[in-house]
Amino acid sequence: SCLPLPKKDKASTAPTFILFRTGTINPYKYDVADIIKTFFMIFEILLNEDDNFVIAGGYAIHDSKDTILTHMLNVTPTIAKKSLTCIQYGYPLRSKGLYLFNTPPYFEALYNILGHFFSEKAKERIHIFSNQEGLQKVIPLEILPKEYGGQGSSIFELRGLSVMKL
Repeated sequence: SCLPLPKKDKASTAPTFILFRTGTINPYKYDVADIIKTFFMIFEILLNEDDNFVIAGGYAIHDSKDTILTHMLNVTPTIAKKSLTCIQYGYPLRSKGLYLFNTPPYFEALYNILGHFFSEKAKERIHIFSNQEGLQKVIPLEILPKEYGGQGSSIFELRGLSVMKL
């Protein structure tokens, strides 16, 4: 799932945080192109709702819990390259960083392959945490979901909000 974390203050000039939870998606039931399309639809909603999203940029948070190799194998090199190119050059987004945690054992090998599609600047913005405590140090607790030790909305509430907007 792809869940934007709501800002506590609508007039906030802070960057946007978006939580991705790949392990919650059944890779045998859903086509990866449809999943990526949903992500882009959420980006479009954010661009339309929050003028500051373009200016202040955003952070992607990826919880890899329950992510299996099939999730990654469904992303062909062509799909990966097109998606990354679209994100880097097709949207007026300012990627502030990518926070990864709960990564599976095969992640390092996969990152070494996909890393070739990232610009040097993008590579510098990728941070990997071994646990959610590291995440709590870089993401404001007031927006971090309760399930991750924060004080923000629950995952259930965030999913409901995203589904309503889609």
